[in-house]
Amino acid sequence: MATNIRKIIGRVRYFHISHNIHLSDNNNNINKDRLHKIRHFTEKINEKCNQIFYPDVDLCVDESVVPFTGRLLIKQHFPDKPTKWGIKIYALAESKSGYILNFYIYDGKNSLNNLSTNEIFLKLLENYKYKNHHVYADRFFSNLKLIQSLRDQGFYYTGTANCHKKDFPEINKLKKGDIVYLENDLTSLLVWKSKKKPVYLITNYHSSKISYEKFYNKREKSITISEKPEAICSYNKNAKGVDLANRFCSYYRFSHRITRWWKAVFFHFIHVCVHNISILMNKMKKSKIPYKDVLLEIIEGMIKEVNIEINSNVMGKSKLHLPEKIPSNKGKKDNRKICKICGKKTNYTCTKCTFENYNYVALCVPKCFQKLHLNSKKLTKNS
Repeated sequence: MATNIRKIIGRVRYFHISHNIHLSDNNNNINKDRLHKIRHFTEKINEKCNQIFYPDVDLCVDESVVPFTGRLLIKQHFPDKPTKWGIKIYALAESKSGYILNFYIYDGKNSLNNLSTNEIFLKLLENYKYKNHHVYADRFFSNLKLIQSLRDQGFYYTGTANCHKKDFPEINKLKKGDIVYLENDLTSLLVWKSKKKPVYLITNYHSSKISYEKFYNKREKSITISEKPEAICSYNKNAKGVDLANRFCSYYRFSHRITRWWKAVFFHFIHVCVHNISILMNKMKKSKIPYKDVLLEIIEGMIKEVNIEINSNVMGKSKLHLPEKIPSNKGKKDNRKICKICGKKTNYTCTKCTFENYNYVALCVPKCFQKLHLNSKKLTKNS
């Protein structure tokens, strides 16, 4: 795999492409859109994700974070999450598989769109109206106005609730296992006291029915049965779709440092596309294929389609031996290489020799450079 990639694209050529990649024209930002650098790219991905796949009944809406620590107006701080700083994305996913169906990049207050949380939530679901989908979300989204709007558009809703909001009634202290069920205008509030804190759940679908779950007790080393409300069991099962997608996208994240925010978002959505492809492949082949195998299969397919002889000319292989300055590396103060002739450090390489050997061939200019090429001494790949 490594040798095939090295024949198709070298290190120097990769850095040239990486430095010059761009997704939009800065002169076209007439409306001062904060996301204009990636707007066209993300809209295309959103469109394709909706066209290719239609989900099951259960859907999930949650937040996703693209790690980024540089200076940025739309950067957010998340003290309670593993990724403390980054760009917030609202995502809609299928609960069972974690397939990303739709997403919205949050661009801060007083932005071009300036949408509230409820408006963003409804925008994510605009392609699935009046089809009796059941949506799950956490307490960040749960409020009575949103549930009423979802019910008018043919959605069911189940999510945890914040007991400190004005819309919710006060409930006295509960003992372990106690259940309180309140209903008003087809919307129900369920409170269940677990081991530590009471769990507040708001829904317009589930009742106060009790279900029984089996789990292995490590202390007693035996299987025990626990009683839980059916609504809480359903929420625990179906509210992890976006978290599942985030977990797979974080496994093989690009290790190199990214200084441009739009590049971080660009690479993040490449991982999202690969994750969606892996789900489609699993459904077509009716078998579980590891995420890594899907990623390698995509890379191998791209390599096979490339004609190496034609591509070598595209990579910049020149007939002339010309000196070129080594690109600067921000992580290192001294980016010089050792000269192939005299052994001293130098800032220059030979373009053709570097391409043929897949590595920098450093030479002092002009003495060592002339000494190597005028005497017709050729470097071998093993040197």
